Amino acid sequence: MKDWASEWLLRLNIEKCCSMSFTADINNAFATIYYIGDCSVLHELKKLDSVCDLGVRFNSKLSFLEHINEKINKV
Repeated sequence: MKDWASEWLLRLNIEKCCSMSFTADINNAFATIYYIGDCSVLHELKKLDSVCDLGVRFNSKLSFLEHINEKINKV
């Protein structure tokens, strides 16, 4: 990902980068650790089980229950 972003002259904000695995078996989702390089320094990406992107909340099981509850509570 970092190589692709560099090729297209896109800067990544490493502080905002994270990882999330989509799986039905949540026990295996957190076994892999991902890193991103910046000037020959590796940064471990924080793991999330839920993220909001373009106003939609996704979770690692691809359930939209959290998103639906968030919208209902907002009303």
